[in-house]
Amino acid sequence: MADPDLASDPTVDRFHEALAVYGPALRASIHEELGDGTMSAINVEVDVARRGDPDGDRVVVTFDGEFLDDRWSAADEPKEPGCSP
Repeated sequence: MADPDLASDPTVDRFHEALAVYGPALRASIHEELGDGTMSAINVEVDVARRGDPDGDRVVVTFDGEFLDDRWSAADEPKEPGCSP
């Protein structure tokens, strides 16, 4: 991590912890729902909201990212100029 202060930030640490715990299940859910692939971290929208709860407010974080299909064929591979297939 580029910023040492960010590495010790409690909020960032909780995100790392959540992804370490739930990452495999999130990956499996993405593959089950959409097929082999991943979510773009470049083409993504993030939303943070508060949800009231009698036991204490909750934080709702939504990542809305483009699905990037891992399946490709040689026909999809970029061709260099002057190269034959």
